[in-house]
Amino acid sequence: MPDHRVHQYASMLALTKHPQTKLFRLGAIFCTFLIVYLSLRSIGSLPRSLNFNGADKIGHFTAYFVYTFLLLGTEGGWHGASKKYARLALFAAILFGLFMETLQLTLSTGRHFDILDILANITGSLTAYIGFLYLTRKNH
Repeated sequence: MPDHRVHQYASMLALTKHPQTKLFRLGAIFCTFLIVYLSLRSIGSLPRSLNFNGADKIGHFTAYFVYTFLLLGTEGGWHGASKKYARLALFAAILFGLFMETLQLTLSTGRHFDILDILANITGSLTAYIGFLYLTRKNH
């Protein structure tokens, strides 16, 4: 059975009307794993050039901007996502961010729960949502 699931996921990545959709999907998968890794690993001190007030919030904003942008492209690439799918992708990105912060609260990883991180995640996701819809509006 596991071989069947691998084939099913591989075919899901390959079946698309728009070739760039596959790249968006691969990017979204990679970004998901990267966010999980960075959210749960213990981070030592930042390099001096990155150690300023709010640096981590910029990181959260950027990570969720990129993640949401990639999720939005998984349906139709640069041709745009349907409004229903776009709202679903935004909702999924926000839930994922809440889930990661909750894991930081419950797991002992050297990371901690921060409401400002959640706000940075949501702001990054909303900015990507608005930007992606703006960039793809002519394709609808």
